[in-house]
Amino acid sequence: MARLKEVREAIESKNQRLDDIEASCSKEARSWNDEEKKEIKNINDEIDSFIEERNMLEKEEKRKAERAKELIARKADEDKKTEDEEKEERSSKVEVTAGNLKTKEARNAKVFSMLQAYVSNDYDKLSESRKSLFEGGHFGEHRSFNTLTDTKGGILVPSIISSEIMDIEQSYGFIPQFANNLGDIGQSEITVPNILGRPTFTAVNQASAISGSGLNLGGITLKPLKWGAIIDWTNEVDESVGARLLPIVQNKIAEALAYVKDDTFINGNGQSTYNNIKGLTTLVGAVNYVRQATAAGGHISFDTITADDFLLPIENVTPGKRAGSVFLMHPNLVLKLKKIKDGQGMYIYGMPSEQSPVGTLFGYPVITSEAFPFTDGTSETVCAFVNPSSIGYANGRNLRADVLREATITNEDGSSINLGTTDAQALRWTAIFDMKLDNNTRSTASTAQGAFSVLRTAAS
Repeated sequence: MARLKEVREAIESKNQRLDDIEASCSKEARSWNDEEKKEIKNINDEIDSFIEERNMLEKEEKRKAERAKELIARKADEDKKTEDEEKEERSSKVEVTAGNLKTKEARNAKVFSMLQAYVSNDYDKLSESRKSLFEGGHFGEHRSFNTLTDTKGGILVPSIISSEIMDIEQSYGFIPQFANNLGDIGQSEITVPNILGRPTFTAVNQASAISGSGLNLGGITLKPLKWGAIIDWTNEVDESVGARLLPIVQNKIAEALAYVKDDTFINGNGQSTYNNIKGLTTLVGAVNYVRQATAAGGHISFDTITADDFLLPIENVTPGKRAGSVFLMHPNLVLKLKKIKDGQGMYIYGMPSEQSPVGTLFGYPVITSEAFPFTDGTSETVCAFVNPSSIGYANGRNLRADVLREATITNEDGSSINLGTTDAQALRWTAIFDMKLDNNTRSTASTAQGAFSVLRTAAS
């Protein structure tokens, strides 16, 4: 992952700076001065934060590698099966032919051909494409041919395509990249142990009861909530071009999926537009595990926010949850952040002339998301300080696609297209996911603190 490479390089750079300071002191036969002591402390804090982020990213990279290895092993097992065994597993009793899809390019071509045939009502071509993909094992070994169409007439996207999209989206969003993936959701809800909290050890006398704590094994219930995205489609390209276009479609769908997960976590209003999920900006101040931090009086805009204001949301998160926490903000706020100095006149987020961000603020990583609000003014959201390990989500196992021919859709630029009057088509992709936030709190100075805090500008 690109971020892992950046973190490793940052650790190396910080260590090199420490070596340079030590070499300078040795050469001049002196001890560290006050400025160097302060810089060394800040560098060590940043290194600790980077190491924690590196460990988290390496763990995720290992998980992805194991998943890829698992897929390869599964495919190898399928290739070893005899023709009779495959016929017995598949209810349609289709024959495995030499034309089965064995290469990624051929598979992409057939998937594109399947979607194209679906849009154009070419049912013979649709059936041929689906059968070829099915015989190639791309819908999963335990699925029968007659289950490739959903109850509303949409078509099931090959499971390996869905898996690739889920992997790609981790390059885009905050939630897919950092939150806990708790598993897959089918067509019914699942319950998993509540691993988002933290257990508490207490002194226990012999034969006494042990009280429960934040690690509630009663479970988290995740429901198969549906989310849709619409993309324009064309029938004016052939199958060979489709093999090159499908990866582009996959990237766009992955980017859209990552965005809606971030948007839901940050801006979910608890209404039907967010499948009744409440996000940070809705929960802040309404529950004790998402606390509001308000900038000092007079700090009513992004230009008047000071370095000390960014310490407030850190104080609002329980100390045990601060390790591993991150600042989450809109990319444009980073430009504002780079202009802020501390009481000693030092920039708190690197020199403004640096093209790439330093990556940490007070030793905590800064993560950006385009879904985060960026509205300047009084009582407006500035950023959030959150612990990603206290967020859990689950995905559906497969994506589905169905065709739109009569609707009016709105493009990204805001323009509208009437599919009926323009003789155009669009594909609506449907995904399933749900997410939960850790609502456990710890009492600090008689105040309940959780894993989330939102910083807002002052009212006056």
